[in-house]
Amino acid sequence: MSAGGEMLSDSDESFSKSFKKPRKDDIDRSTVEYIFGHITNRKCGLIRALTFEFDEFYRKCDPGAENLSLYGLPNSRWEVRVPDEKVPSELPEPVVGINFCRDGMANKNWVKFIALHCDAWILSLAAFYASELKRDERLRLFCMLNELPTIFEIVTGKDTDTTTGAEIYANGTGVQFEQSPNLASSNSNSTGISNGSFQTVELLQLFK
Repeated sequence: MSAGGEMLSDSDESFSKSFKKPRKDDIDRSTVEYIFGHITNRKCGLIRALTFEFDEFYRKCDPGAENLSLYGLPNSRWEVRVPDEKVPSELPEPVVGINFCRDGMANKNWVKFIALHCDAWILSLAAFYASELKRDERLRLFCMLNELPTIFEIVTGKDTDTTTGAEIYANGTGVQFEQSPNLASSNSNSTGISNGSFQTVELLQLFK
């Protein structure tokens, strides 16, 4: 029965049940650390696309294709595809149409443009996942994220002064984020940030 005393119709009850179904890509929102790991894994995939796997990324951004977007995935990989047709989308969506300006810009400027939009998308995802956190937890999450270099800083080499509790390192397959054990102590009354070391990744020769 509704708040006004009217019985819900079958269609209303069906909508209510479908609205409560778990979202695609639903993650555990109860801990700051889990959300931080999820977001940094996605960020890792975006960095991989714009650096170590740039040649493959470039080929997939065919200007003759439909509107394409770059997605960082929770498994630290990436994909280029058309956005979901469902409106409104279940998650914040990255910028659309990155393939259309590929051949009209120098690679250097094109990558910078995409990196800026990727940073904006990462922050929108963080805000989306943090919506159910308490105020002090949201503050701690965004302080942790802010300790990491932005994607723009990485692809342009402007991250040399960054210190962070999460190390970025390169291995045989690309870039990964590795969370330090002391990143966010549950017993800490501060923001949970511990200064650590930052290792700059080697980039493709895009910006010479």
